Amino acid sequence: MVKEASDIVDVVGSYISLRPAGQQTFKGLCPFHDDHRPSFDVDPRRGRYRCWSCGKYGDVITFVQEYEKVDFAEALEILAKRAGINLEKKENLLQNRLRGTMLDSVRWASDQYHQCLQESPLAAEARSYLSSRGLEDEIIRQFGLGFAPRRGDWLLELAHNDGVDVGMLEQVGLIGRKTDKPGLYDRFRDRIMFPIRNVLGNTVGFGGRIMPSSPFADKAPKYYNSSDSQLFSKSEQLYGIDQARNHITKAGFLAVVEGYTDVMMAHQMGVGNVVATMGTAINARHLRQLRRWTNKVVLVFDADAGGEQGVDRALELFVTNDMDLAIATLPEGLDPCDLLLRDGPEPFQLALKSAVDALEFKLNSMMAQISREGASLETKRRATDSILGVLARIPADSNPSSQMKLELMIGRISKRLGLSEETLKKRVNELRPKTEPRKVETHANVTNEESRRAKPAPEEKELLEVLLANPDLVARARQDIRTDDLNHPGLRQVVSILFDLQDEKQLPDLDAVRARLGDSPIGSKLLDLADQGRRNPEPVAWYGNILDRFNERKVKPAVKVLQDQLHAANDHETAIELLRKLQSRTVGSGSVQTPSRLDGGI
Repeated sequence: MVKEASDIVDVVGSYISLRPAGQQTFKGLCPFHDDHRPSFDVDPRRGRYRCWSCGKYGDVITFVQEYEKVDFAEALEILAKRAGINLEKKENLLQNRLRGTMLDSVRWASDQYHQCLQESPLAAEARSYLSSRGLEDEIIRQFGLGFAPRRGDWLLELAHNDGVDVGMLEQVGLIGRKTDKPGLYDRFRDRIMFPIRNVLGNTVGFGGRIMPSSPFADKAPKYYNSSDSQLFSKSEQLYGIDQARNHITKAGFLAVVEGYTDVMMAHQMGVGNVVATMGTAINARHLRQLRRWTNKVVLVFDADAGGEQGVDRALELFVTNDMDLAIATLPEGLDPCDLLLRDGPEPFQLALKSAVDALEFKLNSMMAQISREGASLETKRRATDSILGVLARIPADSNPSSQMKLELMIGRISKRLGLSEETLKKRVNELRPKTEPRKVETHANVTNEESRRAKPAPEEKELLEVLLANPDLVARARQDIRTDDLNHPGLRQVVSILFDLQDEKQLPDLDAVRARLGDSPIGSKLLDLADQGRRNPEPVAWYGNILDRFNERKVKPAVKVLQDQLHAANDHETAIELLRKLQSRTVGSGSVQTPSRLDGGI
């Protein structure tokens, strides 16, 4: 319904300038590469766009995904709002309603906190504190900062007055339940409130900074986040991503700092490609999100806080993810906010541009350690083990891309230390845990990513083409084919989704599959498979041919065994019996090559 209500020319034309080119096509400059001559075509008849220069291709949903850097569900939400459609699917109607109610509750609370900071006498000290940190009113409004007063029932009382569901506020982690006696209380008290927004700008949670003068300051954590919920997960969220997303392409990378005010001050100073994690180290889930916008991330450490643990974690992520991870250091004792306030944006930008990759940073730290402690053999051995120990945490059976990175890193270490690569590889293996190695998160947590990229068998690819183009054939395929019959993991995943949709009595069409795939890289290939499938004018006959090839593939191993036994048979009766079995196995699966010595013997 959303797709049908979203004319591709209107939607694309709201982002870029299009002009008619012939009777049925529209042209424009491609927004996905530096296009100087119009190479971007939009075909409203087929509902497709294609850039003939960079190869970008898709439908209206794909375009919004690519342009807005969002996943399928988020793109669908954008288009639904644009078309005035209430996006509620039957299979997850209650879940959608719950999520919508939760978002409304968080939005209401954010408005109350923000209004309090802007206007209430209760927030006078908070306003003074933010001013002392150098944050201007405009940036405070831009990021929607608020204040939670010291009273333990301030938000609770407002909720009762406004008729807001207190149970929902409890569910999103803003209201708590007392343990010592019946009753509820505000979980955030005497805190500057930093709304945490998702990429679409919806507030999904909060980070609260205790006021330095608060009576709770000595016994409460300095920063306090919303509890994890359907909306919010502190191990995945990135503060400021909604503000930074439009600055990443121009900068060419994204900088990750440690604090909320670091992000805000960077944006205030005109450095917009900056976000922060939620008090956690950057992890593979963060990188999976960031991959939508950039292939390079710069981690910003204070000179005295670029601790070994953070660097080692970055080094491990560098090897196991297809992204460039660099590390920038600031002058000792200064966080980004302090540096920007003291010296302006130039030194901070220089630090970002001078960032070195995680391996080089670790090597430099190691050489500095050797220089400080003296170049004794034992010092060199310990320093070398410190870096090889990080590499040893990478599983020996990691994907080929990671293995290649590991080889290149060992080569660089070899040149810096004057040790042979063979010696270093041997030591890495010695340092590997003897027990079951812990899993290292990789992009999309897929350990067989390379096998997904392998070329599928023709009949498997054609099966997807015919089913995606003709959803009515899925019910038949559900009876004829098992998911285990497909060898290619990516195509097997899609067929499994189609069969699940069929079993759930949902329409097993292309967009339903894309919705369930989410961020999976195979989702972008399905449009092309479906379009290929629509070019065949006789889908039923085509499906029958595909099924025959699947059946032939199933019997081949058994046929091979029988043929080998037939060739090895020592007496005529055994050979005749084997030949009968062979012929029964191969009826409808092609002809059987009969040994010449049996010709005419039946």
